[in-house]
This record gives sequence, C-alpha cells and structure tokens, in this order.
Amino acid sequence: MNAWTLANKQRACPICQHTNRCLIAPDGTAAKCWRNDGKVHQLARHEKSTGTGYLGKTHRKPANGETYATDVAAIEDAGRSIDGGKLMNVWQYTDAAGAPLMAVARFDLEDGSKQFRPVHLNCTGWKLGDPAGKLPLYKLATLPAAGMVWIVEGEKCADAAETIHLPAVTSSHGAMSADKSDCQPLAGREVAILPDADKAGEGYARTGAANLAKLDPPARVKIVHLPGLGDGEDIADYIDARDSMGSEDISQSVLTLANAVPWIDPSENVGGPVLVCMADVEARETSWLWPGRIALGRITLLVGKPGEGKSFLAIDAAARVTLSKTPRKNKLISLPGRVTSYLI
Repeated sequence: MNAWTLANKQRACPICQHTNRCLIAPDGTAAKCWRNDGKVHQLARHEKSTGTGYLGKTHRKPANGETYATDVAAIEDAGRSIDGGKLMNVWQYTDAAGAPLMAVARFDLEDGSKQFRPVHLNCTGWKLGDPAGKLPLYKLATLPAAGMVWIVEGEKCADAAETIHLPAVTSSHGAMSADKSDCQPLAGREVAILPDADKAGEGYARTGAANLAKLDPPARVKIVHLPGLGDGEDIADYIDARDSMGSEDISQSVLTLANAVPWIDPSENVGGPVLVCMADVEARETSWLWPGRIALGRITLLVGKPGEGKSFLAIDAAARVTLSKTPRKNKLISLPGRVTSYLI
C-alpha cells in the first residue's frame, strides 16, 4: 500500500492550499488537512445539481490565481467554498461593445442567507474575484445612444427595469460599493436614479449622484423615489405590485414621476456632509438640570483622570435628583460645596 505524501510546493493541500504539514492520498481522492482538525476529506465530485460541491460539508478552497477556461468553470469552483450553497443566478458584465469582462454569481445558503462570488476575464482566462481597477456597469452594452439612463440598485432590479423597457444599469456589490464602478460611459447623459426604499438605498443614490456630477462632462442627474414601496423594496417590487398593468403603462407611470422631479443643481453638495450656516440657526432657550453645567436634553461629558471621582459625582448627583418622592418641575435641590442646585 502506497504511503500518503506530505503537501509540498509542487502539490499543495487541496483543502487549505498550504504546502506543508497536510497529507494527500496517493490517488489524490482524499486529503488529511492539518488546518481542518486533521480530518480526512474526500475529494470525489458530488452531483452538480445539488450545489454542494464536494462530498459532505467540506469544500476545497479555490487556489489564488487559478485560471479557468470558462466563466462557468470558475463559478463552479467558487461555489465549492460555500457550505451548502445553491447557485441561483449568474449576471454577465460586458463592455459597451458586448465583450465579456466579468460575472457575478449568487448562491443561496441553507440558513436563508445569500453570498455572491465574482469572476473576471483576463488575458489568460477566467479568474476568481474582481478585475483590477474600476468595475464595469451591468448592462452597459444595452444602453441606447441617446435618451434617459436609469440607475437602480442591484442586477435583479436592472433586469426588472428592462422588462418595462427602461434602459437601466447598476454597479456591482451592493449599495455600499457605488463608487467602485466606472461611470464614465454616462458622462454627459441624462440619468435618473431609482433608489431602494431604505437608508442604504438613499445613500447609494446620493453617492451615485455625487460621482456622476464629477464626470467630464458631468451627467444631468435626478433622484426619483417610487411611491408605495415598503421598507427595503425596490423597482422590482414596484413592478410586481402592478402585475395587472401592461409594461408600457408601468413604464409611463415611472416616466411621469421622473418628469415631475427637478434636476439636481450641480452646485449642491450631493453625497457630502450637510453644512448649516450658524447665522441661520434659530436660538432657543436652554433648560438646565444643573444650572450652567448640565443642560436638559443635551449631551454632557464628565471628564477626568481615573480615580478622581467621576463615578462618585455621577452617583451622588443621581441620588440627589431622585431624592424627592414626588418630583415637581422647577424644584431646586441644594447641593453641598460649590454645587448650588439641581433643577428637576
């Protein structure tokens, strides 16, 4: 019987990809991975339709820099690192001429969560992960030469917008990655952003508007909020809620909403901090818990070195404030020393 061989630089461990300590079966069908509790992992292929990759719950981690002949092979290998993941969809990203650049695969997990795996094409083949530099926009090749362009959040929403004949694009990797995509193809275009109905969606829209305003030449931008959306819903939900209407009617309803929204002034600080001139702030009288020291409804900092009595003072103050069994508004409580009174 042939002995198992130690992983080396010529033959890394197929589980953890390291080149020491782990053992590999002579026929290559199993590995004993030191970094996975020394367990023996079977490497025989499982049925592709199950979406679970290799046998059992153990999955080979794809090697860094590994090259694949097709995006399908790259996505299949990426899926093997996801425990119980089932491939649900693949979105293809191309350049303006339709040449493939990258793809994003979605896997649904048994616990109800989801994970996304990107792959990209370079001069040698398909590789796991994002390409270097700015990422392409999804559905870039489908944009008409003129007319309004719609930006939505996520590939699913871009596909939904296409069903009602709205030429839409999106950036990859969700609401927090709006600034990672190359928006230069939208320079000088008229763009309407349709944000999801949540805080992340609003941030995505503001960041996108700020990026479009920096293009050369800048795009004309407006942010259009779709009515009737619940928390977290989007253009796909808007369309689904109108399944009794034709595509043209739904499209017209969105266009009517957009026409009523003004273009964003390029001088506005879209996406940046909200600045307020102090001369425009209306003064209000301050109510005090401890006159001159602790204001009601305001943040108060009690600062000092360790051991100087911050906790003692806070406990003493709390005791005095709660001393009266029937506190009355504006009742003064005398305090010793330099402390004059509390107002409760």
